[in-house]
Amino acid sequence: MSVDSNLISVSKRITAAEGGKVVLAGSYLMPYLKNKVVEVTYYLSITFAPGDLPSDQTISIAINKSTFAENADVFFGPCGLNFNRPATLYLYATEVAIAKNFETVHLTYWHGGVWEPMPYSWGVYIGNKSGTVFATGKIPHFSRYAFGRLL
Repeated sequence: MSVDSNLISVSKRITAAEGGKVVLAGSYLMPYLKNKVVEVTYYLSITFAPGDLPSDQTISIAINKSTFAENADVFFGPCGLNFNRPATLYLYATEVAIAKNFETVHLTYWHGGVWEPMPYSWGVYIGNKSGTVFATGKIPHFSRYAFGRLL
C-alpha cells in the first residue's frame, strides 16, 4: 500500500487464469464540523474469478482522503478495463457525509461526465443518516464509483 499525502492506494498483479482479490482497508482521522474529529473507516475490494479478466493485469484501488468522507469516492484501475465476466465489488465506509445528511443514498458510477446510478438489482444501499454506506454486487468494467442521491 502506498500513502502519498491525501492519496491512499493499493495495487496487485492478478492473473487471468487464477483470478484473485485486491483489498484496500484502513482508517484515518478527519476534521468534521467545528472542533470535532471523526475516524473514517473503509473496506474496499474487487474479486475476480478465474477467466474474469481478459489478460493478466495490475489492479489498483485508490481513495483521496480529502474527498472520500464526502461520498466514498473510489477509483479503480486500470480505468475503463472491461472484464470477460463481471467481477465482485464490495464497498463499506463509515463517517460518509452524504449518508449522514440523507435517508437513502445509492451507489453511482462516473459515465460520460456525469454520475449514473448503478442498477437497482444491486440491492444494498444504506444511508438512514447513519454515516455508514455499504454496497456489493457485480461490475462489468472499471470506472469511478461513489455514493450519491438520485433526484
